[in-house]
Amino acid sequence: MESKYNQKAWEQETELGRRLYIHNFGMKGMEFDGWELVNTTSESHPPDESEKVYMWKRKAGKEEGLVQVRVVETNNWRNALQYHHGRLMQSMRSDIPRGKGKTAGIGDIQHVGQAPTNEVAVVVFTRGNLQISVSSVGLNLVDVTPLAKALDNRLTKSPTKTDEKKLTATRQKPLKVKIRKKEKTVIIDTLPEPIPSSGWTRVLATDGEIRKEGDTLYLVDEQGGDRTVEIINYKLK
Repeated sequence: MESKYNQKAWEQETELGRRLYIHNFGMKGMEFDGWELVNTTSESHPPDESEKVYMWKRKAGKEEGLVQVRVVETNNWRNALQYHHGRLMQSMRSDIPRGKGKTAGIGDIQHVGQAPTNEVAVVVFTRGNLQISVSSVGLNLVDVTPLAKALDNRLTKSPTKTDEKKLTATRQKPLKVKIRKKEKTVIIDTLPEPIPSSGWTRVLATDGEIRKEGDTLYLVDEQGGDRTVEIINYKLK
């Protein structure tokens, strides 16, 4: 059976994700208001991917709910799309629709599963080199849209002044780099060893594509020219 999931078309749609790279992403428990992080597991996938799974429980005082967040970290945005495609193909449902309305802006590419009552029970999406799923897994159905949006915003929005004042987010001096046409340019020579719960890094270029090879992060641009790279380090507290 021919798949209706077209990765080549997704690549044409992806703009921000090409120039965004997240290293060692993690969550500590303060990411979702009204929710408590109750369990975290992690594992590695060959050749160079990692997956972290977070279980969140709605805090007391509201109807009980459980939400699972799975985050797969790959080497570049194309690999994230490939992983996304594979996850959809493994689903028992062969026609998971794209997001629309309130879910349309989540991620670079997103697919959603809705309950008969129209609550969004699962959102799977890519953002940069990450492939993410946010799913309601408890007996009581939870509309996961606000959580998926909050997670995507954390990956893409600039840190607040409060974050920077509390030193939970630290900006490095922007890198000014000159890119030669179709050549790789090093932007981080050696990425730090991933350490669970230590913090994570967001790298964002004004244009081009960011990719990781070994422990080195490169920027490639078909056109070449002057580019600026923003690097922000987030602490987990």
